[in-house]
Amino acid sequence: MDDQSTSGVFLGDRRVGTLVFASEVTRFEYTDAGHGHPVLGQAFEDDPGRLRTARMDVPVWFANLLPEHDTPLRKLVADQFGVKAVRSYPLLLALGEDLPGAVVVRPDDGERPHLTGPDPGLERIGRLAFSLAGVQLKFSMAQNGRRFTLPMSGTGGGWIVKLPDRAFRDVPANEHAMMRWAAAAGLDVPDVELRDGRDLDGVPESLVGPDEQVFAVRRFDRAPDGRVHIEDLAQVREVAPRKKYDNTSYDAIGRVITALTGPDGLAEYVRRLAVSVVIGNADAHLKNWSLIYPDGRTPALAPAYDLLSVTVYERFSTDRLAFRLGGEREFDRLGREHFRRLADASGGDPDAVVEILDDTLDALRSTWPTIVEEHPVPGFLRSYLDERLRTLPILG
Repeated sequence: MDDQSTSGVFLGDRRVGTLVFASEVTRFEYTDAGHGHPVLGQAFEDDPGRLRTARMDVPVWFANLLPEHDTPLRKLVADQFGVKAVRSYPLLLALGEDLPGAVVVRPDDGERPHLTGPDPGLERIGRLAFSLAGVQLKFSMAQNGRRFTLPMSGTGGGWIVKLPDRAFRDVPANEHAMMRWAAAAGLDVPDVELRDGRDLDGVPESLVGPDEQVFAVRRFDRAPDGRVHIEDLAQVREVAPRKKYDNTSYDAIGRVITALTGPDGLAEYVRRLAVSVVIGNADAHLKNWSLIYPDGRTPALAPAYDLLSVTVYERFSTDRLAFRLGGEREFDRLGREHFRRLADASGGDPDAVVEILDDTLDALRSTWPTIVEEHPVPGFLRSYLDERLRTLPILG
């Protein structure tokens, strides 16, 4: 691509700013501060005039829209466009029509990288012109009955389909069961399904075999009448993806959620933390929490996603939260006093927070037998969680 380039940043048809690329430096100029404007991100609401710049990358709010560096999905998509995976700006242009949320990035000269075709080593694969943030290999796909298909255009798709992780057994079944359990306990959870590789069209067997399970979750940033804007907490705080585990706490996240979404958002946040403690979700980092803007301006806590029993796997059996909660990270030391501290730090009512916690724990206990009966919970996971329900101190 040229050494200099400008691109428009849009929410729907409304231009909200400009990305300027020159000499491997990218800067973003936000220009849509008029009354009643749609919200691109909280960072631009707080400081709309500041120039965001990055050398050999894109500004961090935009970096969080892309598959993370050194991940299979980033390499796969970059190869489709003949773009070096380390170069974020051309990759952002290539994927600019189908980014997470409602944001669109369009080069002003109309020249974006073109699909050059798949890596021959991947056999036949559908065109990939969508972006999903994160590290896991996953695709945005359209549902047709029981089947999921990569759209011919490479863009679109109302479901995220996650492929198995061959280093860790039964991850799709694990996530499916945990999401179903969270929904049964009263959390806001999108529709989820567990399918086999044979139910996917356009994904080669080199990536998923016909008998391997895949996990599908309905996208909450895509609706029948259009796209719905979202941003994750790394974007809200303008934290680079590689720093998603750094320098924060669940108390600090709670303050942000309470300030932006009020008591309802804090209540859902506490429910989700309770579930994470019970299931051993030790990976609830900044990118696993998002805001959603149903009307384009007013933020709410987005539905739950990426709920997984992480500590069931020996490699991650440290049994610690990703961040401190009320000053504590160890699952077996967490108690109601830590949730009270979180409430105080977040600007919430400690008694109300503890009541929400207890209601959620009771719901998890009472619904677990039904989850095991009605859904394919792997035996090793069931045994692990049976033991956890018996011995975790916060459940005592």
